[in-house]
Amino acid sequence: MSSRFRAVGEALSLGLTFPAYTVGGFFLGKLADRLLGTGKVFSWAGATIGVAAAFWSLARFARRADKP
Repeated sequence: MSSRFRAVGEALSLGLTFPAYTVGGFFLGKLADRLLGTGKVFSWAGATIGVAAAFWSLARFARRADKP
């Protein structure tokens, strides 16, 4: 029964990880833009990497949840 609660907790945490990865990547990219003096190149790249990391996390969760 505890593994069921753990799976529910992990599924609920996905709702926090998606925006956290995206916003975190964006702001790290924004910091790189300020330091390097590049327009918004790294901001967009950071947000894109954040979205990719969020989907990677979703895929890992789906693989773990699919195992019996």
